[in-house]
Amino acid sequence: MNSQTNKNLRLRLVRVLWLIVLTSFSLAPWIVKSRLGINGPRHNLWHFAAFFVTALIFSKPGPFDRQTLNGKGNPVLCQWSGVSSRVLWALVPPLVAISLEALEVIFYHNRFEWRDVGVDCVGIAAGLVSLAIWQNLLLEAIPANDT
Repeated sequence: MNSQTNKNLRLRLVRVLWLIVLTSFSLAPWIVKSRLGINGPRHNLWHFAAFFVTALIFSKPGPFDRQTLNGKGNPVLCQWSGVSSRVLWALVPPLVAISLEALEVIFYHNRFEWRDVGVDCVGIAAGLVSLAIWQNLLLEAIPANDT
């Protein structure tokens, strides 16, 4: 197995394990959430943090994203219906947030909490912005080759 295949397998494993953890905490009974401190005053903070991390995990191109070179020799992610696969991967975290809220409604018959989804989306946005800032700082730190 080559190193890229190993990276892809690790990324896939991390994503699956993270979704299992996220789903487990989301669908845990109220008493479990209460004992872990997930409910109560830190409820929104936990939502924010969980989806901040979710955005980071799903921001990296996935194992099926092939790279091709555009006319300038720069790598470009495969296009699907004119939409970059990065955009498609960016849609995964909000869809996970909505899906988990929907599962809570189905399992516990409570009302759909749009506020939780909103906090999740703020966490996602913060994660993506933080990643973009971090990547820009790294790019600035790499000296340009002036040849």
